[in-house]
Amino acid sequence: MKRKILLTAVLLLSVVCVAIAANQWANKTNTRSSDETVEAIQYPVKLVMELNKTTYSLGETVNITIKIVNISNSTIELGWQPPSIAMFTIYDKKNTTIYNSASASTLPVAITRLLKPEESSGEVLVWEQKDKEGNQVPAGEYHIVAETPTPYGGIGVIGYDPIHIKTPAITITIIGE
Repeated sequence: MKRKILLTAVLLLSVVCVAIAANQWANKTNTRSSDETVEAIQYPVKLVMELNKTTYSLGETVNITIKIVNISNSTIELGWQPPSIAMFTIYDKKNTTIYNSASASTLPVAITRLLKPEESSGEVLVWEQKDKEGNQVPAGEYHIVAETPTPYGGIGVIGYDPIHIKTPAITITIIGE
């Protein structure tokens, strides 16, 4: 009899613990900030793309924060060809490229920067909701992907092969007036 009561108590306690854990997990995953962030890793760096929201009015500027983070335990020397450490591409629902922020550099120089562990280098890039020809895109759903430039093999980290990283997409909605 005591064994049956003990087993019942253990089972009940287990169910309660699972229920509490599930509730905490559900609250955590359902609590979402207004920021949207995606990342991709290729050791020793992480590429991070952040937007402050995912719904925009037609013609509203979309600010895209892109940064490279040193995820190693030592200082690295990061190098890239100007103008940007990373670029972004806008795709429509059919996965057609609408816009790409990359512009080929004619500068014969590379930019280098030392990054301590967990330190980052980045910038805010802007999409004015224009297509490749400079026309306003229509209202609808678009996908934004960040990646390190590829004309020179990606970004350079001394002691590593060229690094080309591409983030998952963040989907945004542009609403008409």
